Amino acid sequence: MLYDEAMTLVQKTDHELMEATGRGCSSSFTELVMRHQKRAWTIARRFLGNHVDAEDIVQQAFAKILVAAERYKPTGSFEGYLRVVVSRLCMDFCAKGKGTPAESLGGLQADGSSMSSKVQRLANRSAVRHALDLLPPRQRLIIVLRYYDGAGYEEIGQALDMTHKAVEGVLARARDKLRKHLAASKKIG
Repeated sequence: MLYDEAMTLVQKTDHELMEATGRGCSSSFTELVMRHQKRAWTIARRFLGNHVDAEDIVQQAFAKILVAAERYKPTGSFEGYLRVVVSRLCMDFCAKGKGTPAESLGGLQADGSSMSSKVQRLANRSAVRHALDLLPPRQRLIIVLRYYDGAGYEEIGQALDMTHKAVEGVLARARDKLRKHLAASKKIG
């Protein structure tokens, strides 16, 4: 790809890139993936709890988007569209009964910071991961979209086909359950 062609791609909007992808321009699709793969992976990783399954979900999401590129109608942001695809794939993953194992506490390295503070941070992360895993899939996904992806209530509602009020209610119940799970884990630990 020529430098001028690459600069043109960088300057295009997501909708323009999707339209070009629908016409068969693979470099436009590559640019979309480069722009959004980290966000898609973050949503899937936070929901599923492990890297491998998250990578699979992201690959599936972009494959579905590529297949649907010819029929793509820009009704909202591409990020919202991607959020819908990733969210639905995550929910399908849970519906198929696949687990959501939390990441291990491995990876401790001596780099000058105190080992006890690293262990404490990892233990806190592990407790949050475990508490998230205990939530029903829809509640877990709403927490992930709201707090890890930064999605607003309307965007979450669009991704999960819910009203603003329904998102508020499910989010409130999810936060309450998270608090209870985290409080219980502190009592045990």
